[in-house]
Formats: sequence, C-alpha cells, structure tokens
Amino acid sequence: MDKERLPTLPWTGERVIPEFMGFDPRELQAHIARYNFALQWCSDHSNYPYEPKKHVLDAGCGTGYGTLMLSWVSWSVGVDRDEDAIRYARAKYSTPRTRFEVSNADDIRLPDNFFDVAVAFEIIEHLLDPESFLQELRRVVKPKGTLIISVPHYSESKYHFRDYDKQSLKNMLNQFWSNMTYYCQDSRLNFYSEESDEKVRTHVFVVNQ
Repeated sequence: MDKERLPTLPWTGERVIPEFMGFDPRELQAHIARYNFALQWCSDHSNYPYEPKKHVLDAGCGTGYGTLMLSWVSWSVGVDRDEDAIRYARAKYSTPRTRFEVSNADDIRLPDNFFDVAVAFEIIEHLLDPESFLQELRRVVKPKGTLIISVPHYSESKYHFRDYDKQSLKNMLNQFWSNMTYYCQDSRLNFYSEESDEKVRTHVFVVNQ
C-alpha cells in the first residue's frame, strides 16, 4: 500500500502509529513485545505450517499493527471504536488472515463463543465502564479459551479514566474469572511471573475462560 493513500491520523502521543515513533523506539518496542508475548497462546503447532486453526480477537486494535502480528499464527480480527483508525488498519495491514471492524468495547458485533483467544492491551484504562467490556469479552471467547489483558502501571495519562496496579486489576478481573496467571513487563521489556526488581512498566494477566 502506497503510504500517501493511507488515511491521515493525528499524532497525539497516545495512539501507536509505528512510522511516527522513530523518536522513541523503546515505547514502540514495548507495545510490539506484548503482542509477541501473546503469540504463544495464539498459535496451534499441530497444523503448522498450514492454515492456522485459532481465531483471535484484538480488542482496541488501534492502527492494526498488532492484529497483523497475531495473524502470523492465527485468523485475527481487530476491533476499535475509532473509524479513522480502522480505515487506516484496513489500508495498511489487511491480509487474507486479518479483518478490521468498527466496534464499541461493550458491543463487539460478533457471535458468542467465536474466539479462541482475545487480547486487550492498554484499553481498560481508557474505558469509563471496563466491567461491561470484560463481560463482552467473556461472551465472545469460547469456553476454555484464553484472554490476555494488560494495563500500564500508573501512567497518569490525561487519556486514561483510571490507573491500575496489579491488585486493582486482579480484583476487577476476579469479578468474571478465577483462573488467571500474572506477568509483569519491566522497563527492559522482559516478562516475569512475579513483579521484578526492575521498574514495573505493565501488568499482564493471562486468563483461562
């Protein structure tokens, strides 16, 4: 796709637009690292290298770069409420394995029990009613499916309705699920099953439906 034909998106510093982030590659790498981390739950090696078996939701996909990454090993659907972001994603990242749809977080217009995996990276803190979003994720993910949910650690961004730490996020998730595993992503972009001595950058929970 010719870049000049891409929809123009304003640079706010909050939305990830890879080609605008050369000045801060560590920030872009942090986002990419989370999607790379999620691939282990999205792949099905029993059918490799043929067509993937799993269907994966990228909730709050933004510009779609992460949906493309997930499609390396799955059939991936990216949803976002921002129509301009979805137009951009369709123009730049459409492949036979990706699909992009405009959808509100609490009204994902897809069938019940449709996805094997759902990822929701850095979206909950943007929502006024995150519980409705989590209820919707529970609806669209299959029984015994997997959800991978992350929030930044107390970023104090003006774009966030609320900031979270490990316990506050866990308490909210526990309203819907009981079987989950915690990871933290540190400032060096590593993932640990316990909070590391390094500064915690992001809290991640892998939830079993």
